[in-house]
Amino acid sequence: MSSDAATDYALAKVRLKDAYAALIAALDACEDPYEAYALVTEAGDLLRALAEDIAHQRALSVRRIYAAEELTLLELGDRLSMSKGRADQLLKAAEKTGA
Repeated sequence: MSSDAATDYALAKVRLKDAYAALIAALDACEDPYEAYALVTEAGDLLRALAEDIAHQRALSVRRIYAAEELTLLELGDRLSMSKGRADQLLKAAEKTGA
């Protein structure tokens, strides 16, 4: 990772943690239990969508490594400390979106 990318990532990670803390504080401050439930449900949906997106980003990163280094699935799995099957799953997930 380049130093600029590492710095940008570190800053974004701090901001994300701060945003999450602010979200939790806002949810905790909600006095109406039904409104709180609705807001927590919405927040959960948002976090699940974000988790799906970062999983897709991971799959795209695996595909970039696979293409750049011209590895076999076995070599890719070894390089990333995962099974050959898991490497294949991630490559297929990256292909599904066509990104």
